[in-house]
Amino acid sequence: MLEFEALKLHGRSSPEAVTEAAWLAGQRLLKYWRRGLEVRQKEDRSPVTDADLEAQRCLNTALETTGLPVFGEENAPFPAVALPDTFWLTDPLDGTKGFIQGSEEFTVNIALIHQKKPIFGLIYAPALGVMYAGSVGEKVVKCFRHDRGWEAHTLENDRRKPEHTLILLSNTSGLQGAALSGAARQFEGQGFRVILKSGRSALKFGWLAEGSAHVYVRDSPCSSWDLAAGQALIEAGGGCVMWPQESQPEDIYGLQLFNEIPMPMFVFGQSSLREKFSFG
Repeated sequence: MLEFEALKLHGRSSPEAVTEAAWLAGQRLLKYWRRGLEVRQKEDRSPVTDADLEAQRCLNTALETTGLPVFGEENAPFPAVALPDTFWLTDPLDGTKGFIQGSEEFTVNIALIHQKKPIFGLIYAPALGVMYAGSVGEKVVKCFRHDRGWEAHTLENDRRKPEHTLILLSNTSGLQGAALSGAARQFEGQGFRVILKSGRSALKFGWLAEGSAHVYVRDSPCSSWDLAAGQALIEAGGGCVMWPQESQPEDIYGLQLFNEIPMPMFVFGQSSLREKFSFG
């Protein structure tokens, strides 16, 4: 299903191993979804549940068969050693707050990092039966889960170009943020009708990849595992992730892997939209 060269070149990676890892983690999450959970707080005051931890263990077990190291949000403590040249970076449950509230938008995120860059990304929404995957320099696919297995469709680049209406995304807490309102004014000044939409998880990157949204603006903190799979997906489809010069993060997938990424951040489904935008 996921015929990507990036999965053949590193370790013993295979499409089946990566798909199975996402599927197993997603099935574990669904066992807890809308059933009531004990919610605890981590040191950074973000919520964590048994669903997060069990899904991380599923990812670790499945992806370790590729022979590559696995780093994840719920793997702790992180080793104080130099990072390998190639590794998996995972988020077993992106959108934990929404998951706790019963939202369908939670995702499992898997990224392959090579030489400090995300080269493959997979975002799976178990409650929706939808998976997005993309590899830089290759393609982006959207997959649907059926009783018979997965059905994959390649997403064409021209589907991501807005005509008269532009969908501008934010996380749920950022709809009133200065970065979002500033971006809206810029695009409205260029003749676009701008619609604001919020999202709870990395599913937003899938919307950008398929063209049902066009720009994502974030000005609240996030971490490398929140971004990696989505960045690979967006870059595979001809888009880009950008920061203003004053907040440009350095070495996200190297020395700063376990630090928060500076904000604001702007994600463009098509690089042509970046050319229309000024950070000034």
